[in-house]
Amino acid sequence: MVWQPRGILDESHVEQLISLLEHTEDEAEQPFNRYTDLSRLDAVELTFAYVLQVSLYRRLVYGERSIVKYAFYAVNRATAQLALTHATITSDSPLQVKVFLRKSSAAKWLGVSDTELELDR
Repeated sequence: MVWQPRGILDESHVEQLISLLEHTEDEAEQPFNRYTDLSRLDAVELTFAYVLQVSLYRRLVYGERSIVKYAFYAVNRATAQLALTHATITSDSPLQVKVFLRKSSAAKWLGVSDTELELDR
């Protein structure tokens, strides 16, 4: 699953993603890796408390499912802090979250080509 939010990332956008993600997880026959490209955001309007809450929620809801990789591509301090918070809270869970400063590194870790992570092909 590839997601590339644009504009302003706020709580309503995150709630939409969580809803889509949970539906897709429930319907999927096999676990799948995830990639979020945060490079097209103009701003992040999320509090630390909200990111903490969402991360704890995802850790709990994903529970005992199979291990999956979740790569974040971050290009600035705000997006890196968001992704690193999520990675820290979900550590030691089946959600293996890593933050990357280069798309190619994320692709390599996920075991896919760089072009598979592009939405604007």
